[in-house]
Amino acid sequence: PSPESLMRQALYGQRFFRQEFGKASRDVYLPDCFGFGFALPSIAVHSGLSQFSTQKLTWGSSYGIPFPIGRWKGVDGNTVIAALNPGDYVTKIRSDISVDPKWASERFTSVGNGRQIGFRYFGTGDIGGAPDEESVEWLEKSIA
Repeated sequence: PSPESLMRQALYGQRFFRQEFGKASRDVYLPDCFGFGFALPSIAVHSGLSQFSTQKLTWGSSYGIPFPIGRWKGVDGNTVIAALNPGDYVTKIRSDISVDPKWASERFTSVGNGRQIGFRYFGTGDIGGAPDEESVEWLEKSIA
């Protein structure tokens, strides 16, 4: 998306969030976008956004995925926390993810002192869908 498009989307999106939910969003969610301009982190920060995620780089970026989770630095020095390898957005949850090795070991980033963080997409992407009921039930069981 162009810089102007990103600014407008941030402006309209924040207005919607405030009207509908009484608070602002902090996320730039572009799961299916073909390319990201170098100014995206700077625009995000100046729009009150601090986090970015996409799954598109898993489709064969010519440069590879620089990190699963890290800081993306903009041209003005501002940074956003970026999740660049959250898995496919058509993933279904069919087990207790708190103990399932598939979910427990993939796409984690060390943050020091033996701690790790992870970020995963799940649900029904590409058609604007949400997670199915079974995935939501498994997620609720996993965090209970």
